[in-house]
Amino acid sequence: MFVENNTNTSDEVKEKGWGERKKDTEEFLNNLGSYLKKFVDNLDMIAQEILYPFEKNLSDRILNIGKKTKAAIFWDFENFALPKNKISAEIFLKLIQPSKRYYNVLTKNVYGIESHINPHLSILKEADFKIIRTISAEKQATDKKLKKSCLRFCSEHPEGLVIILISGDGGYIEMIKEIVSKGHEVRLIHSNKKNISQKMKKLVPIILDINTLIEKRKKQLSKNLCKEEREDLWFKYWEEMISYEKTIEQQIEILKTIGQKGASIKVRSLAQQKLIELHDKLKQ
Repeated sequence: MFVENNTNTSDEVKEKGWGERKKDTEEFLNNLGSYLKKFVDNLDMIAQEILYPFEKNLSDRILNIGKKTKAAIFWDFENFALPKNKISAEIFLKLIQPSKRYYNVLTKNVYGIESHINPHLSILKEADFKIIRTISAEKQATDKKLKKSCLRFCSEHPEGLVIILISGDGGYIEMIKEIVSKGHEVRLIHSNKKNISQKMKKLVPIILDINTLIEKRKKQLSKNLCKEEREDLWFKYWEEMISYEKTIEQQIEILKTIGQKGASIKVRSLAQQKLIELHDKLKQ
């Protein structure tokens, strides 16, 4: 009898142990799912950093925690002027800003003929751009000022700067070579693939046109609109989205997608409200 009781007790202990382990395993798997979601979200955020990528090497990432990459923007306004439409101009200025979380922008300079820059003066100042006017009508006067200023800036700083050049002008090739020889990196933003120098394409690995930036932003806005439950933020994202997608037909298709893929009833309801408004507009 003693042996049998001992066996029963042992079985009970084993069963209890398995139960506890099963509970621990389920809890671990639940937590793992949460951790994996955060990890995937972080990967998604990293994937979005096209113009301003993170270090590819994980050990470099760990060593550089808390450190910000130093960057500077040099903009040839004669090669790439702001759009005349205020909303489009504001969008462009927003899209070219490096992430404050990862980058310390030391200077933002824009160079151009005074009469060309003056109509955009207020919006450029609001975006903290330092304006360097070219009064002279001399050909390439703006290019010369930008080159001189950029090279002087690079020589005053140790290696490791990210220089963001807003231009597609092939006249900056020698400047780019000199900047890179000093241990810095050059990235390029331009307005039109047809206007960019083929030689520039060969020398600069990271090149983006404004249309690519806008497409990237639209994808992020779509994600935000599918997740955001705060009405004020949702409508703010929507106002930005319709500045890109101007036709009612395009807007209706976006709202249908949000209405199908929205993460909650609240989100899907907001999309449906806007959808009804647009259909009412079409009837008028």
